[in-house]
Amino acid sequence: MTLRSLGIGVRVTWATLPGRPAVFPPAAHTHPWSDLTNVPASFPPSAHTHAWGDITSKPNLYPPAAHTHLWADITDKPATFAPSAHTHGWTEITGKPATFPPAAHTHVWTDITDRPTIPAPTPLGTAAPKALGTVTAGTSSNAAREDHVHPLPSGRMEFIGNLNVAETLLVALAVGMKRKTFTLAGVQAADLLVFAPTAAPSSGCEVVNVYPASAGNVSVGYYTPALGIAAAYSMPIAVYRVT
Repeated sequence: MTLRSLGIGVRVTWATLPGRPAVFPPAAHTHPWSDLTNVPASFPPSAHTHAWGDITSKPNLYPPAAHTHLWADITDKPATFAPSAHTHGWTEITGKPATFPPAAHTHVWTDITDRPTIPAPTPLGTAAPKALGTVTAGTSSNAAREDHVHPLPSGRMEFIGNLNVAETLLVALAVGMKRKTFTLAGVQAADLLVFAPTAAPSSGCEVVNVYPASAGNVSVGYYTPALGIAAAYSMPIAVYRVT
């Protein structure tokens, strides 16, 4: 039986409360923002993570950041490495020869020192020019003063016959060289032939050469200007055999 069961009121104070705990952990509860004092102006984010799918505007590629790898972690390494372009100090090179023979090369004249002075060439003596004989002025009888011809030496040419390189045209001729065969008795196939004009040729016409076409026939090369139908030309020559 207790006093409470008898209907008698009992006053209990904190001091007389038996079995009370020393501290009371707060129960889960909330406060409105206005009840909070000394709140900071901003809050830096705490350490946290996001799922990859929650991240937007991701780049397609990420350049690798500066990092290193252990040699053993690298695969497909070449067996040897060709040296890259580089230099060495003279003292770093071993096995150098004591002397270096010069390779074939050239120098410009001004680069050569201690060169001897080359004297200018001088004649060993002087002599006044003189002739061993005297010369007299030529005359019309002993000195040719204009174009001329010499007669053929006797005994070197054998006359064969006269020939007129002539034709009355049935067709027009263009300017230039022509060749035609003429009959001339006495011509041998092996003859060496020359010719000489015996009269003035037609204007603009000229015989150039002659040679045997066959025994009794001579081939004549000649030049004519342009000639029309029914025009005629004539070039009289004498033919000789060279003996």
